[in-house]
Parts: sequence; structure tokens; C-alpha cells
Amino acid sequence: MKKITCVGYHYTGSGVIDDLLRECDNVAQGVSEAECSILHVADGIADLEYHLIDNPHRTGSTIAIERFLRYTKDHKRMYEKLFGKDWLPLCYEYIESISKFQFQGYNFRQLYIRKPYTRYIILFHKLVNKISPKKFKKPGYYDYFPKETAYHALPSRELFLEKTRLFIEKLSNKIPNSDKAEFVVLDQLVSGNNPDYYMRYVNDLKVIVVDRDPRDLYIYHHYRHDHMLPKDPYHFCVHYKDIRQRKGEIDTSKVMYVTFEDLIYNYDDMKKKVFDFIGISPEHHVTPRKYFDPAISIKGTQLWKTHPEYSEQVKVIERELPEYIYHY
Repeated sequence: MKKITCVGYHYTGSGVIDDLLRECDNVAQGVSEAECSILHVADGIADLEYHLIDNPHRTGSTIAIERFLRYTKDHKRMYEKLFGKDWLPLCYEYIESISKFQFQGYNFRQLYIRKPYTRYIILFHKLVNKISPKKFKKPGYYDYFPKETAYHALPSRELFLEKTRLFIEKLSNKIPNSDKAEFVVLDQLVSGNNPDYYMRYVNDLKVIVVDRDPRDLYIYHHYRHDHMLPKDPYHFCVHYKDIRQRKGEIDTSKVMYVTFEDLIYNYDDMKKKVFDFIGISPEHHVTPRKYFDPAISIKGTQLWKTHPEYSEQVKVIERELPEYIYHY
């Protein structure tokens, strides 16, 4: 199945691509607010590959798997909006497919990840043991949790990539109406500064990366009281530049970089370029401007004109990030 992902750098406007594709009758996707970032987030699939293959450790596989499963459970509600009730069963099936076996055993770090309150149970046992008469004392290695299980997973890279691609394929097939569509959208599937690295995990994927004028991004971040970006303008500039440092090679046949402003001010031209890049024929764009209307989105540009209270910060950004300023 052909897949599309639109990604950004937090509030840079990648959602307009998601909205544009929602207007096409041959594209399937879940609800607009749900993101599928499982490949690149901390404790996601890339972290699994690192701990199971690049830096294996005698306890590392179980801990990495527990952290991955903890992530899938913590974000269950969001992912079920995309993939339905099969989300967790498919995650466990995936872990079993890359593991050699499970065995009766554990390490304490694994238990803390799975059940944070376990540390208090352990402390309680140790306290009781400390004050118990000598004949009742248990050794330091005593097994207080005999029913716990651990994973042994040291797959080859080839097996890991094969099973991961199959996992993403199965998830894609769970998106509503995917069986009737030519394309499915998996929003935020890869990292914007290193897309090729994560594309190893997915078959037949096109990536569109959307960036935005740093002046608007800074102001938008402030008046929405967001907490993800630095508020100091100098720190903001360092952060902005650093997270855009591209890693590795970029395959331009699979990755397209665009700006939020171009999509709005050059709507017709950019729409054609986006559809040509993906391979969507114009006749499939059946409800133009229903979800992405540039006349509405334009209100999110040139915010320094409507928010003069940020004029000093804007001057700093223009001085520190001239190469990223959009030229109207």
C-alpha cells in the first residue's frame, strides 16, 4: 500500500498537507489530531533497533521492549483513533515477532518501567527483611516476583527491518477505508531532519516536510502559551537552527521540502507540485478548499504585523536566522 506522511518541526504547519489530502477521494487517513510518531519518538522503534542490534546488552533487550510497550500503552487512546482496538494486540504481536523467546525472570528496572509502584513493594520487602529475625531473613537476590517474564530479543537487522515493515503495513491496513483507497496518510511518521533514516522501516512511503518562517513560529508559540520551544529569542534561534540540521542523504524522489507560506501564497502551483510528487491525479481532488483553505490559513502568517509587542524578539530572529526568513 502506498503511504504518505506529512511532518514538521512542531507548529510549522504540516497539518495543511494533511488537510489538503483529506480533500482527495483516493486517500485514507484517521482523525486529524492523531499522530503516528512511533518510529522516531524516544522509546519508539528506532530506540528498539539501537538497543537490540546496535548496542545489545544482557539486560537491554527486556528493558528496551518494556519501554516500547509502556509507550504504546501510554498513548493507546491516540493510536486507537488511527488503528482501532487492534493497536495494542498488533504491538504485542510485533514484539513477539522480533523476540527469540520469553522466560520466567526479570530485572528490577524492567519492573519499575512496567509498574512504577513496584519499587515501593520492593522497599517494603527489604524493610521487613531487615527487621526480621535471622532465621527468617531472605538473601538479597530473593525472587519476590516469581510470575514475572522477560524477553530475549537479539534479532538480526534484516529480521528486525522485515518485521517492522510488516508491522507498519498491518497498521496501515487498519486505517478506516484503507481497503478502498490508493494511499494512506500516517501523520508525523518520520523526523523532518532525518527522514531517510526512518524510511528504512516503511515500504512505499512519500514524505512531505513543512517548515515555517521562524518569526511567525516564535509568536504563534508565545500567544498560544505553548511549552515546547524556548521563550528566550536567542535560545529559540539556536533551537530552531539545530533541529533543522539535516542528517544523511535526502532522496528527493521520496522526500519533498516545502514551506507553510508557499503553500498559502502560491497555492495552485504548490498544490500541483505536491500532487505530482505523490502521484495523485487532479480528478481525485474532489472537495477543494474544504479542509485547507489558504484564505483562512493566511491569517497565521506575518504575525509580527498584528503582534507588534514582539517587535524586539522579531529583530533578534531576523538577525540570527536570515537564511530561514520567508521573503514575501
